[in-house]
Amino acid sequence: MDLSRLATDRVVQACSVAPAVVLMGARGVGKSSLVTGSPSPGPRRFLRLDDPQIRAEAVESPREFLTQAPFLVLDEIQRVPELLAAVARLLDDPPQRRPGRFIITSSANLFRLRRATDTLAGLAIYTTLWPLTRRELLGSGKAGIWSELERTPSASWPDLLLRKDAAAENWCDFAQRGGYPQLASAANSSERTSWRQEYIESYLDRDLPQLSAIENPAEFLRLMKVACRQLGRVVNKTEWGREASIPPTTVDRYLDLLETSYQLIRVGAYDEPCGKRLITSPKAYWSDTGLAMHLSGESSCRRAHFENLVLNDLVAWRAGQSPRTRIMHWRTTVGADVSFVIQFADESVLGIQISEGAEPTASELTSINLFLSEYGAAARGGIVLHGGSEIRLLQDRLVAAPWSAVL
Repeated sequence: MDLSRLATDRVVQACSVAPAVVLMGARGVGKSSLVTGSPSPGPRRFLRLDDPQIRAEAVESPREFLTQAPFLVLDEIQRVPELLAAVARLLDDPPQRRPGRFIITSSANLFRLRRATDTLAGLAIYTTLWPLTRRELLGSGKAGIWSELERTPSASWPDLLLRKDAAAENWCDFAQRGGYPQLASAANSSERTSWRQEYIESYLDRDLPQLSAIENPAEFLRLMKVACRQLGRVVNKTEWGREASIPPTTVDRYLDLLETSYQLIRVGAYDEPCGKRLITSPKAYWSDTGLAMHLSGESSCRRAHFENLVLNDLVAWRAGQSPRTRIMHWRTTVGADVSFVIQFADESVLGIQISEGAEPTASELTSINLFLSEYGAAARGGIVLHGGSEIRLLQDRLVAAPWSAVL
């Protein structure tokens, strides 16, 4: 299935101005497919660095390797991160510094990869590709309407949402399917289950050893499963280590590796001072809800999976924002909890509350109202995304809407 991707325009635009464009994201999200179809001002050769022979050529004669065609795709460069330094040296030569000279993909965050001795600072434009958003799956190549909510006064949000003719969908069905392109046209749940199991095995056997030596992959897998069972909760390394039977220091290292390889997403706390004591630890989510449910062994959806699918849309949208917005959570020590807080470039914030039912609960409304009152004029407003069908203005600066009207 050929689907328009949110990152395509960003990559094309970056190729028109920068000599190197780096596209990062988890294995299987569609990076290679996206860059294969990117336009080029001249012949572009595609070099897969997961091929041992091609990798050996890159290590043996890096300059000759990088000058074999006017334009190159270096696919999966985390396999040979030292090649980045050779790219930087080559681009020090002005005639080589043509826009779009290199398109580079990586299944690891190169800024967090210890073996990457150069990040092409000042030479490359970086972007991230995440699993498919709902609107990408529907064919529009977009994420949710977060930018429109940013531009629109909160009093006009109901009108904005009513103008969006969004197809209704059960959020749990979407969460169970997830956003990996290979599963977009899967015939049944059995086919999706088989693909996910093969994905996990390949990640542990092939991808993980490229990032770090792991003596006990079974131990690492246990932590992956614990993290997926703990979705939406504050990270507690001691508790998670006890559940996975590994020490907290090892938990810390493994979580870093999961984040580096775009599996785990840690959401920091919005801790701007207010009249309440706040929890400042991050919460943990996964890059794909379908894969998270597979790892945790859950067949029934819960509120954390709803939060996770909204977060997946938010991070895909944020990847194209300049300057970057921040995505955080807000939680007090006495239990008030707002699922996500978006902080825009002007430091104003939008509170996002997730409610899995058709109507928000009293405690969910109490939490988002407390957030709005604590931050006053700094808060543009709040939106409650629910599983029902009604759009309504709950009060000044607070709107309730079906999740599908926004995502």
